[in-house]
Amino acid sequence: MNLNDMWTINILISLIILLFNPLLGSSSWIEVPGSPFIGPNTDANLGKVVHFYDQTTLFTSEFSVGPDIEMGYTFEYNETDDSWPYTTFEPTISGIQAFFNAIDSVDGYMVAAAYRANNYDGRIYYYEKVGDSFVGQEVFESVSNLKFFGSSVAILSNIPHPILLVGSIEAKIHWFYNSAESWTRNSDTAPVSKFGESFIECQDSLGLCVFGTGDSTAIYVYEVDGSGYNITLVQTIDESNTNFGQRDGSTYGDWLVVGGYGKAFFYKHNGTEYLHTQTVSGSCGSSSFGLGSISMTQNMVAISCISNRRVLIYSLGGDDVWQFTKQIQNSVTNSNFGNGLSFSKYDTEVLHLAIGTTVDYMYVYDYQFDCSNDIMYIPCENSPCVENGTTYTCGECDPGYQDIDDPYICGDINECQNETLNNCNPLRECVNEDGGYYCDVCPDNYVNNGPYECQDLCSYGESECKSQRECIFDFENGNYTCGDCPSGYVNFGDYDCQNVCTSGTSNCSYLRTCNFDMQTGEYTCGPCPMNYIEQGLYNCDNYCEADMDNCDERRDCIFNQELHTYSCGDCPSSYINDGEVGCFNFCQAKIDYCSELRDCVYNEISNYTCNNCPSNYINNGDYDCIDICESGEHGCPQYSHCLFENASFSCVCDNGYELISDECLLVCEVGYEREDGICMISCGEGYIRNEAKDDCLNICEADMDECSEARECIFGNENYTCGDCPDGYEAINDYECGKLVIVTNESEISGGGLMPGIELRDASLKMSQGDFVLISTIHIYLNLTI
Repeated sequence: MNLNDMWTINILISLIILLFNPLLGSSSWIEVPGSPFIGPNTDANLGKVVHFYDQTTLFTSEFSVGPDIEMGYTFEYNETDDSWPYTTFEPTISGIQAFFNAIDSVDGYMVAAAYRANNYDGRIYYYEKVGDSFVGQEVFESVSNLKFFGSSVAILSNIPHPILLVGSIEAKIHWFYNSAESWTRNSDTAPVSKFGESFIECQDSLGLCVFGTGDSTAIYVYEVDGSGYNITLVQTIDESNTNFGQRDGSTYGDWLVVGGYGKAFFYKHNGTEYLHTQTVSGSCGSSSFGLGSISMTQNMVAISCISNRRVLIYSLGGDDVWQFTKQIQNSVTNSNFGNGLSFSKYDTEVLHLAIGTTVDYMYVYDYQFDCSNDIMYIPCENSPCVENGTTYTCGECDPGYQDIDDPYICGDINECQNETLNNCNPLRECVNEDGGYYCDVCPDNYVNNGPYECQDLCSYGESECKSQRECIFDFENGNYTCGDCPSGYVNFGDYDCQNVCTSGTSNCSYLRTCNFDMQTGEYTCGPCPMNYIEQGLYNCDNYCEADMDNCDERRDCIFNQELHTYSCGDCPSSYINDGEVGCFNFCQAKIDYCSELRDCVYNEISNYTCNNCPSNYINNGDYDCIDICESGEHGCPQYSHCLFENASFSCVCDNGYELISDECLLVCEVGYEREDGICMISCGEGYIRNEAKDDCLNICEADMDECSEARECIFGNENYTCGDCPDGYEAINDYECGKLVIVTNESEISGGGLMPGIELRDASLKMSQGDFVLISTIHIYLNLTI
């Protein structure tokens, strides 16, 4: 497809859009009274550059055919007679051919560029708004005869030090920052030549400036740092389109539009970079679309098609799609209609569009709004658009807005600054927003109750307390606690309950399963395992503890808690194990040393003792028995021996002896008799044995008689008699002789010395021999024997 065919298709598409879209063209553009404006110099191009400062002030340039006659103009709207009278600005040096060659402004001042006919000696002029007038001064000039210095200018003002950027045909980037009411020059090497020659557009809201070039197919996006002293390249956009960015571009808000050969390219900033969204081809049937001037305002862009003397209007529709909506056409031949374009500021009752030419007049159009059917632009903010003949007014402010002495804008009411204007609970912070307010979320432990109120989590039923635990809210501190769990449950953490079985806090022994009844809130303990018995409602005693084991009482019961079994310990030292459970003492086990004749008797001290031997046996040490004969304790008399037979014994006298009265006595020969177990000679009556026991002596011979010494022993007839007493004595019996003495007092006894051995006692005498005879109470007769 050749270029002419492409343009034909574009024209057809545009015509179809105009015919079948009833919204397009519903609002009209009307020339203001006095338009077109004619300058004083008929040989100049009025409106080569046009720039609206605000709603009523329009700057424009006059590019002269010859030298020294170029001027700048300000057209100010006069509401009294609905006219636009102008004021002339003259350069401060001669030879200026491109005065007001580039213009930009912010609130309070305007800057304009100019250079001589030889394109050198560029100048930047600064005009400050003082009252209703602009007072200007030359600020700085180009360096080293820099050619086309000031071919474009732009101001970025949302930083501490406003910055001015200036284009030229050199590979230089020039910027000036205004600090302490003076401008400081700065420059750096640019990526390409003719940097900023075509256009520079800055967007305060993004802090970005876009540079076109004179002969590149790319544009360059720079970011200005917060100080305003430095700029940095952050993005390069190259569409590989002939003349892309070489004539004009424009920005508004997040949007950027750049002209190219027969096309216009739209971009939207996503917070990081510009992204291409759409490319449009003008319906003017000429490749000059995109090569003329471009101006953008709120939701609307104007693009000139110079060779066909048309200006095409595009408006922003849904889904961020730009739609062709209007065409403004002029019939002036060779006027380059649209040589310069500028929208007035956004907040106007009637939107102005200035269109320059290459002849001696300039056009200004008003956009006539249609409140009911205008898809491009309705300037009333927060109030309804009210049609009033050919114009409109803004009605009463919408709810949440208030009059701020602006006919078109209603300001937001900050309901949060006055508690009577909002219904927020004190716990919910009032947050103002455009056209209203909302109550921020309730603090912790509360929930939003409708758009305004707060409800504590307890009463709202959204606390973390489980159903068994009462939620108790502390309104003073703004928090809550959970009450204690009911009977049968225990607190589990700060919010939950566990039944006593699950929590392990029941009274059930670990050996008994805890069974919880969810309906009654009570629990029971299951049965005890094997080898245990139940101990009350909760516990288990093992067989050892319960004394239910089979272990002998002398063997300890040892319980294995892990296996739940028991075993019997060993019997004590005086016993031996009887299988797994019993004990045998030494007697029962038959391991004692007792003789068969002696019963084994258990003794814990000495393990066992042996009973005494049976009758006719004698204990032999601790264990054995010996028969009574063997023991020598049989009791048999002397001269006999013990004979043991059939568990009994008898005594048998030895040879030569005979048993007489339990004694064994010698058997004596005739004439002998036993005495003291010995056979002795047998003596007759009146005789006794001699000392040798071998002979017999009569009593007198043996001196065994009782006769006193004074009387002779006379033997005869197997007996003896005593002879007569000596003279002076008398026989006082059969054996003794006596003599009678009369004693009259004791002195006679004690001092007389009649006979030794006499002792007087208690008025009586006791003789060592004989007896006394009481004669009278005076005289004692002593019988003295010899």
